[in-house]
Amino acid sequence: MKYRHITIIWDAIQIVFKQKKYLFGLIGSIIVIFWLFILIPVIIVPGNDIPFQLSIMPKKDFIILLLLAIITGVTLLFHLYIMRRKKAQSNKTTGLYNN
Repeated sequence: MKYRHITIIWDAIQIVFKQKKYLFGLIGSIIVIFWLFILIPVIIVPGNDIPFQLSIMPKKDFIILLLLAIITGVTLLFHLYIMRRKKAQSNKTTGLYNN
């Protein structure tokens, strides 16, 4: 029971990403978020461009940004899954669910 929280998270990942639409959504959100992490400094800093930004970033920064994008994407998809599930359950309880 020491690592129960890890198994709960792993079970949640398996439930949510069993559906292919959430898996494709995760891949898309990771790509968008990763590029946002790179493009925000390019847009904000005057005279900065993408090749220069990529040249000054060490490999460690890429790995950190990728991990942050993955965590953010998983969290985003979890929230989307919960919202859709709550909506479906409320429709079932009010009689608005159509098959």
